[in-house]
Amino acid sequence: SGGAEVLSNWVKNDNTNNYKFSLKGPAINIFRKNIRNLLLTETEEAFNWADEIFCSTSYYSSFEKKILIKSKKLEKRVVSFLDHWSYYKERFTYKGELHLPDEIRVGDVYAKEIAEGLFKNTNIKLIRNPYVDNIVKKINSKKIVNFSSKSFLLYLGSSWREKDFRYDQETK
Repeated sequence: SGGAEVLSNWVKNDNTNNYKFSLKGPAINIFRKNIRNLLLTETEEAFNWADEIFCSTSYYSSFEKKILIKSKKLEKRVVSFLDHWSYYKERFTYKGELHLPDEIRVGDVYAKEIAEGLFKNTNIKLIRNPYVDNIVKKINSKKIVNFSSKSFLLYLGSSWREKDFRYDQETK
């Protein structure tokens, strides 16, 4: 669902409004929260209409992976957003085969460094994280008492489950 937050906030901040949405699972409610008058489109119709496909990534779901694979077969340009620092290769692996988009967008320099190290021949683009930007805007619009001279924002990109935590492998 973190990728849906990033992607829906990116669309929300874009003024072109030239999108069709093919969504599944928790992404539907996340997009409804962020996109007024959201209309869902069948995946086939979206493929026929679009020249370019934007998608999030998922370790668990195969929906995004199947969209990426089909987009490439149809010779559509694909841009994928990575919403945190874990399981990069697995997010693009389907049935044991790596399928990379034309461009990967990341929201911080650490994610860019990791992605560039793993995907040498893929265009990796650093963008401002629109989800974090919108959270910061909401915080700044409220009157918050400052308890110190510095303010910090803690952003947790996914839930933590001990069985999924691979600290020793991913931080070396």
